[in-house]
Amino acid sequence: MSGSAVADAFVIAFRLPNLFRRLFGEGALTASYLPVFTKQLETDRLKAWQLASVLFTWLTVFLSGLTVVGELVSWFGVSRGAIRRTWYCC
Repeated sequence: MSGSAVADAFVIAFRLPNLFRRLFGEGALTASYLPVFTKQLETDRLKAWQLASVLFTWLTVFLSGLTVVGELVSWFGVSRGAIRRTWYCC
């Protein structure tokens, strides 16, 4: 991406939260999911709640997996010296 690992970490540190803000905070997921859910809710309430359950289950699995991967990458980066410790950290 750029010339140094610090600049790459800086860019990624802002891209990921902005992506999640766009998806969840600004309503991209809501705009695509809510019409499907309300239509299903009008026809069959049980299937609508099953749809909601599946969505929240997949979101939980995906976000938990993403968190674990991020933690492992940061742990390996620090332990292997790819992410250098500076005077203000450890």
